[in-house]
Amino acid sequence: MTPAPDAPALALSASGAVAQAALRLSDGSVRSAPTRVAEPSRDVAPLAAIVVAQAGLTPRDLRAALVDVGPGSYTGLRVAVTFARMLAWSAGLPLFVLTSFELLAVAARDAGLWPEGEDLWVALDARRDAVHLARLRGGTHIEVVGTPRAVRWHEAPQALAPDAAIVADTSILERIRTLAPRATSAAPFQAEQLFAAALRPRLVEPAAVEPLYLMGSYAE
Repeated sequence: MTPAPDAPALALSASGAVAQAALRLSDGSVRSAPTRVAEPSRDVAPLAAIVVAQAGLTPRDLRAALVDVGPGSYTGLRVAVTFARMLAWSAGLPLFVLTSFELLAVAARDAGLWPEGEDLWVALDARRDAVHLARLRGGTHIEVVGTPRAVRWHEAPQALAPDAAIVADTSILERIRTLAPRATSAAPFQAEQLFAAALRPRLVEPAAVEPLYLMGSYAE
């Protein structure tokens, strides 16, 4: 089951420094709320309210909600997931999830950063001397290959092939390039890309939706 393309659906993301919300309308058009910087944990709910109200709708008019479960900002993810759960419960909506790995892969493909015919690795700064890694496969649909994980930097050479195609956080790009010289800076993704046709959001019971925390402890 995926969100119906001809019914209003709300997409939420707060895994990065910028909180985002986007609304897909019944005609397939997508509207995005204005982004706000530096306070994703406080901005998800207001942004959702803005984009829904601007379309002349209420939460009861929605037919699905999608949320980016990360990995990413510890607080931003926690608040976005909690808000998405509450919205799903209160409005009786099916709740779908995607990872920030998948969203960054879509952004990379749209920006021409995904070499044709190759798997793409996404590398995110996990802080605390670690890196988040996921391998994705393209084609008609984008899918994660294997299990995303967090590895310590000293373990990264064993996890990555030197000739791998990689998109990485700008903050860790130079370090990744010492391991895989083809690495490029990840293109930023937009909340509207949660609606990308190449992605397959996963339907999850609201109570079971959790942020994708790949490490035992985090720092903002």
